[in-house]
Amino acid sequence: MKSALRLVSCFACGLVFHAGVSAEPKPAPSAEQTKAEGLVRALGDPSYKVREQAGHDLLQLGRVAFPALQQGLVDDNPEIRSRCRRLWPIIFEMDLQARLTNFLADTEGKQTHDLPGWSRFRKLVGDDRAARELFAKMLRADGTLLEQAENRPDEFSPDRLVVRALQLQQLANNPRANLKVSAGEGDYALLLFLSANPKVQSTMAAAQQIGTVFYQPLLRQMLLSGDHVEVMRKLVIAWFEVNVEHSATVIHQMSYVATQVGMKELAPLALKVALRKEVAPFTRGTALTVVGRVGNKEQIAAIEPLLADNTVVTNFMVRQGVVGPGGAANNQVRTSQIGDVALAMTIHLSGQKPADFGYDMINTNPNAMFSAHYLGFVDDAARSDARRKWKEWVDKNKGEKK
Repeated sequence: MKSALRLVSCFACGLVFHAGVSAEPKPAPSAEQTKAEGLVRALGDPSYKVREQAGHDLLQLGRVAFPALQQGLVDDNPEIRSRCRRLWPIIFEMDLQARLTNFLADTEGKQTHDLPGWSRFRKLVGDDRAARELFAKMLRADGTLLEQAENRPDEFSPDRLVVRALQLQQLANNPRANLKVSAGEGDYALLLFLSANPKVQSTMAAAQQIGTVFYQPLLRQMLLSGDHVEVMRKLVIAWFEVNVEHSATVIHQMSYVATQVGMKELAPLALKVALRKEVAPFTRGTALTVVGRVGNKEQIAAIEPLLADNTVVTNFMVRQGVVGPGGAANNQVRTSQIGDVALAMTIHLSGQKPADFGYDMINTNPNAMFSAHYLGFVDDAARSDARRKWKEWVDKNKGEKK
């Protein structure tokens, strides 16, 4: 997977790595560092032979040449810039792997590490053993992409993440790839982490496409079992927090995760969408079903104001049977309102069965329980009757729904 996904990385981007700022004075450059600086200057020599030899010698120096190459990336000489761009990814990888080794060896987290993205990652998910292991997998999956997105977000195109999501989808659909959770965690975590960066200017189309990874069985497995479940779930929540308002598609992706995985942490996010009247009615209704599926009694008080919301979610047809000699279908049109969906979810979160309060579609189709499309009534009389039954239950069971 690693080699396939690296095809989407643009190693020749010429982005400068921003190391952590330290209050301590910089030590004097070593003899090797001074040599590296001279070799970078030699990359602009008039002699082709000298330029080629300088590049070869910089590779031989390895990671010690990294700071000199950083400076070369912004040199006034276009030849130096061009050659540094070609050398930089190779040396960057050497430097990154060395720092990653030190990072993993620091099991107690006593040292300060300037690995790209580590500060934001630690704030999002913590810095326990599982978090550090998964972060290391992300760096190994594509440290260059991580560095670019975290250090130059204004110049980083979300389209690169879309391409990465498409590659993951292709690999997931390829039986020959034989993907394993342990091998794919770094790639999925990296995609979620980078596309959850609020500084990366995403688009509706990008969010929709990246969100398709939630339909992939491998990611679902990562959210249900393994050593990094909690960390992966926190990354999923972070992703939805940033992208949930992009489109109705993202809400449906959230609904799928709620159905397949659960994740009670999705309830507050879905509730925010349901309460926003400027959001499309069907999207709000779907968000309410997410709250009902993964929420608990604590969400009832927040849902109750929506019980009086008569905004139409959708109209739907119910086939009642066949009548008459011609066999014409006796179809019945019903209407689902925001208040209807809110009431059904309130009843459910209270531990009762919405079917007992007039939502008869659930009796013939259990999936209708969490479908805003079918949580409605034939007319206002039926709607009022459901509310009357609910009020009677509440009056009889004071305190039970709180």
